Amino acid sequence: MKIEEMIAKNRADCAGCEACANVCPRGAIEMTADAEGFYYPIIDHKKCVQCGKCDRTCPVLNSPARPSKMPTAVAAVNRDWNVRRKSSSGGTFTAIAEIILRRGGIIFGAAFDDGWNVTHIAVDGSDGLDRLRGSKYVQSRIGDVYRRVKAALDSDRDVMFVGTPCQVAGLKNFLGREYDRLTLVDTACKGVTPSVLWKNYIDYRGRGHEIAHINFRDKQNGWERPLFKIIFKDSPLYSSEMNRDLFGQGFGLGLTLRPSCSACHFKGVNRISDLTLADFWGVRKVQPEMYDNRGTSLVLIHSVKGAQLLNETQLIKRQTDLSKAVENNPCLITSFPSDERRAEFFKALSTPNIDPIAVLDQFYLYDYRRQAQRLTALLKPQKILIVTTRWEGGGSNVFLDYRVREMYSNMGVYVLTQTDDADRHFEIQNYRRPEEKFSIAYNADALTAQVKRLNITRLFVNNFVTFRIPFITRWVATSGLPFDYFIHDYLCVCANYTLGCFCRFCAESETKEFCRRHLKKYVGVEVSIEKWRGMFGRLLSKADHIYAPSNYAANLIKKYLPSLNIEVQPHRINLPLSKTFRAEFASRERLRIVFPGFMRREKGEAYLLLANEFIRRENLPIDLIVLGEYRNDMKNVGSDEGITIVGKYDNAKTSELLSKYEAAIVATLSNWYETYCYTASEAILSGYPVLSMSIGAHAVRIRKNDCGWLLPIGSRSGGVDEMKSFLRYIVTPEGRKDILSKAANTANFVNGTE
Repeated sequence: MKIEEMIAKNRADCAGCEACANVCPRGAIEMTADAEGFYYPIIDHKKCVQCGKCDRTCPVLNSPARPSKMPTAVAAVNRDWNVRRKSSSGGTFTAIAEIILRRGGIIFGAAFDDGWNVTHIAVDGSDGLDRLRGSKYVQSRIGDVYRRVKAALDSDRDVMFVGTPCQVAGLKNFLGREYDRLTLVDTACKGVTPSVLWKNYIDYRGRGHEIAHINFRDKQNGWERPLFKIIFKDSPLYSSEMNRDLFGQGFGLGLTLRPSCSACHFKGVNRISDLTLADFWGVRKVQPEMYDNRGTSLVLIHSVKGAQLLNETQLIKRQTDLSKAVENNPCLITSFPSDERRAEFFKALSTPNIDPIAVLDQFYLYDYRRQAQRLTALLKPQKILIVTTRWEGGGSNVFLDYRVREMYSNMGVYVLTQTDDADRHFEIQNYRRPEEKFSIAYNADALTAQVKRLNITRLFVNNFVTFRIPFITRWVATSGLPFDYFIHDYLCVCANYTLGCFCRFCAESETKEFCRRHLKKYVGVEVSIEKWRGMFGRLLSKADHIYAPSNYAANLIKKYLPSLNIEVQPHRINLPLSKTFRAEFASRERLRIVFPGFMRREKGEAYLLLANEFIRRENLPIDLIVLGEYRNDMKNVGSDEGITIVGKYDNAKTSELLSKYEAAIVATLSNWYETYCYTASEAILSGYPVLSMSIGAHAVRIRKNDCGWLLPIGSRSGGVDEMKSFLRYIVTPEGRKDILSKAANTANFVNGTE
């Protein structure tokens, strides 16, 4: 199964959310502790029937779609001091939970069980809320809670589920659809420690005495200097500041965190929950009237449901500036780095017959400076330089807009591009303030000097197409800055970045004149494809992370650079799309086929023009519409007479526009091996069947979900004859029925998957 492959490749990808174990219809998946004490799914292949539900439910393999709108930030405190005293921050959880309970609902959240293990439980009365209050820095066991949530929803009860972001994502995928009566609440979440280590620790502290109560964040000394307290029934209590305590310091330094917590897939301010709860650190400066050192909550509102629920409470609330609120709460958007001694710590912990507390004590480091340095590094304003080609329109810009909004919302962001005019030079532009722009001479010293002046701390490489390759790869590799590389195209394995030569990307391509021209264009001298790939291989081996938007793209590149570790992160379409396809679009007298996006050569302009010529010659009842700009590169191929050109459009309105033009089919006839293709996903998510070529990641998407048709680009005519046959067929009664069938199958596609 894909889950097993994912974990084998990188254990840090599994957050232990337990969604796979809950969804398995045969009980073939058991969550089992590994050598570090963290739980991972183990599949019993004797029971497994290969249904694939576990893979489809995994929130890392199939990330739920996040909202595109930025959340509203609110500072909140409970009016009841007794509630605030028992709460870690401002008592907001209690206020919203009480509303759900008054509706006859049920709350699911993390609590201590009788053995002081942390597990998710259900509470249906206010007397049970005490168990759910307060932070617990141990990974909660889910058990069968996702199933119990579904059962409660199916019996028409209001349900509130509170958990870490990965648990909320796991539940959302497990349920598979929206529920009006479900409220999802997640937390800022720094990370979790293993339950085995926690159990050893409290046994050590208890020394045989019975525990009556545990509070990680007691406010005896105030909210900002909480005490970790263990109260015993027959012995004096244990009390310590968290950063002086053995367990607390291991957590604080990132020494004991689960691997996934230092590489979290669920960070960001745009979340799939209805509400996010956090401590409002820094409130004294940002919203001083909401500060009294008794605890203030930061609430991020992601949905109308969440806003309505918060408004219904009697909390004292003040809307606040999102960016300032996030500034002092980096765990909302940034994974906390694990301590450099982590591997050594867990290796020592796994030694047979070792005393876990002795290991904790060995690694204990009561050093305020060390903790302060790690926290300061996390809070230090980060500036990232994105190295890219800014196309007019296209997925590159969509991707960057999303990444800046979602991943770099609390960072300074600059974009490095290279001009392609006679006076070639670099430009660095502030992404959020375009008027701040710098022109830099085309040499490494000048570029490095400007990057230092801007205090850039990291690089993100997305698109090298317009750069002189030897220069820019050498500069990135020797800049001394950490960098990530996101595969936008295939430039790293072929100088013709679209692989459009269709010569099988062969090793002997240095003998092909087409390839030799492309290689010389970038390098300036004759060079073989092997040297080209070696140059990129050396660069990419230095990257912190290499990402690809699809397995299709990753596998193709690994065929030629097999040593690379490529992480697949399918793009999410974070747009307000809805199913707007209507059956009558397939029964119009003249069918309408819409070509979305910036129409040019590599996006299938030749197919558009040849289709238009054929439709006019055969007098077929079909109208062609270009939803986007049209460059008209290929006038020699055919006429564009009769084609409707809409012009530049807002892709947030894709669903609305496809309905407005009554599209029966959306055509994305790219003649290259697309690494993803946003327009195809936008059409499918809007409910429209898609006509594409048989190559590229979007072809995989269409084939997998049976939501369209594929033309064989490898045929003798390059798919043109097959396109003509398709156009004749689609206007027949059988063809029109086929449109409805493919449109219905668009429901199979899950946003955020390949």
